[in-house]
Formats: sequence, C-alpha cells, structure tokens
Amino acid sequence: MPLHTKEGALQFLDYYLKASQNGWNMTPRVRVAITDTGGSNRRAKLNEWPIEQTEHVKVYLDADRHTLSRNGSSCQAKTTYRGSTGKTTFVTTFAEDTQLLGYFSGHIFMEADGADDMDLFLTLEKLDRDGNLLTPLLACTVDLESQCISAAGSTRGTQACLRVSLRVVGRQESTSFFPVQTYGSPQKLAAGQMVPIDGAFIPSAYYFHAGQKLRLVISGQSDSGVSAINMDPT
Repeated sequence: MPLHTKEGALQFLDYYLKASQNGWNMTPRVRVAITDTGGSNRRAKLNEWPIEQTEHVKVYLDADRHTLSRNGSSCQAKTTYRGSTGKTTFVTTFAEDTQLLGYFSGHIFMEADGADDMDLFLTLEKLDRDGNLLTPLLACTVDLESQCISAAGSTRGTQACLRVSLRVVGRQESTSFFPVQTYGSPQKLAAGQMVPIDGAFIPSAYYFHAGQKLRLVISGQSDSGVSAINMDPT
C-alpha cells in the first residue's frame, strides 16, 4: 500500500505505533518516483538502494561541439563562460527509450581566470526532441482525504553545486559514483591553474523517450540566480 495514500499512512502508523501485524513489513524497502515530463510519470518498487543491476555509464564532454558522448574526443578544446552571469552547455540525444535512475556525478577540469575561487553549479536538464526544456516537478503536496497530489513548484533538473576551493574529495567517504567533499581547509586557485573537480548530483530518476535530449549546464549560479560569492571569473 503506497505511503502517500490514506490507507498506506494508517497501515504504516498502526504497524510501528500499535504493533499491528498488518503486513507493512512486507512492503518493498525502496519506492521510486520516475519523472517522465512530457509523458507519464512512473513508480518503481525496489528491494535495495543503490539498485543492484545499475549500469554506470561514462559520457565525455566535447568542448568543441558542446556534446556529450560515450566516446571521448581526440581533439583538445576548451570553452569559457562568465562566472557571474554565463554558462556553457553540453547535449546528447537518446536513440532509444532510456531510464536514468540513481546517482550521477561529474568530473571536469576548470580554471578561474582572474580569481582564486569560484562557485560551480552543474545541472542536468531534460529536453524534448526540438530542444525545448521539459521542466520536472520540484515537490508535491498530498491530501490524504482526497488522495490528491498537486505540484508545489518546479526546477530545471537535478543539480550539483560546490565551492571550488573546497573541492578535495574524501577517499573513505566517497564511492566510484558518488564523490563526497571533506570540507577541510580551502585550497585557493593559482593564476593559470587547471584543477580537477568532482561534483555529486542529487540522486534522481528520469525517463527519456527516443529522440529526447539530456543537457548538462555548467555555470556559476543556480537556475534561480543564487551565487554564494560575488566575482566574475571566466
């Protein structure tokens, strides 16, 4: 019984508060809402997290063509953007229906021209076949009496953000697919220094239909325009 329904909520409370043997202990340990903006949202019942059969796939940024691909480019290239107002994007198109579910992370090399620190925001967006943004729901409110779910806002997509001077990743805390920063002493950037940066996205679940696109946006501020430090590096 889904927890977001009245019956599911009562079953959950009765099991833990009244010790009622109502079968709640047989409920799947993980239930995931899979966002399919422009289609039909889905729900999945799982017994573990992360999902055991997850296939981790690496995609590479092509700074020359601004694309994402499984095959890295043999040409060296770079792209720039203004830290306070600009952004750069990379896009890939799905040839077949694809489900992305779980952890996402980014590993990129960056330099701050004219500054010793910067904010970094990475956003994954879903686009339709024509390249238009498909905005997913940010949150939902649930009326247990009517079992009605209504949207409480929207966002452009799942996001990772960090201060570059706090980029050091802890080896014990991190996994191959989820880097965790130590947040120790800041390591400022030197002039002309290119550094590797790892960012962990909020775990998410998206469904893409053939022809739809995934866009990675790299910028110095969030999609709401918030930036933690006031500077304008390139």
